[in-house]
Amino acid sequence: MKIEQMGSYRFSSPYDMFKQCVDVTKKLLEQKRMMILFGCTQSVNFSLYITKEKFEEEYPELDFEKFKRILFDEIAVIIEQNIVMPEFEEPSLKDYLKNAEIEDTVVSDMLKEKKDKREYVFETLYIEDAVSRYNFKNSTLSNKLSDINFEINKFIFPNHDEMAYASIEFISVDKLNTRAVPSFLEGKRNYEKSKFVCDKYDIDYIIKQLQKIKEKL
Repeated sequence: MKIEQMGSYRFSSPYDMFKQCVDVTKKLLEQKRMMILFGCTQSVNFSLYITKEKFEEEYPELDFEKFKRILFDEIAVIIEQNIVMPEFEEPSLKDYLKNAEIEDTVVSDMLKEKKDKREYVFETLYIEDAVSRYNFKNSTLSNKLSDINFEINKFIFPNHDEMAYASIEFISVDKLNTRAVPSFLEGKRNYEKSKFVCDKYDIDYIIKQLQKIKEKL
């Protein structure tokens, strides 16, 4: 059985394709068309600033949806694993695969490929402040941003005039999701929600205030 045929195994992408995705990730980060987030929406996450059309124009050999799957399901998780589990050998993964009754030769191939993937991410995606950013968010008792939701609506006045407005919801949580360890080990989370309405001028004000905060960091 090929590793990529094992549907329940997260790190199943072919190694050459995985390396290619890591290389593209490095380029997009350097070009500031991608941002890596620690403790914001996920314990480790990416924000992409490139359209599907532009991506496939620049990287025709890569399918955009496959790239995103490898980015979020493999690369992001490996970055977190490299922080919290610096040793590339994973005895727990070996035990898991053996308990799944996978042939010893296949288990050996999977362990080697996973180790190679972790080493390649470590060598290629050097992020100077990754450990401090991750540890700060993981250690602080303050809530972290979990999600932002919004809806665009219209308010209709008695004279039938209309005004567009946004209903915005910020969700924060004391402990964010992590994909580096099994979910049953993570424990209970406490969520807080804040919902409000604003027009486009309010949004301009919020952006300016956030810019002021950013300039002081």
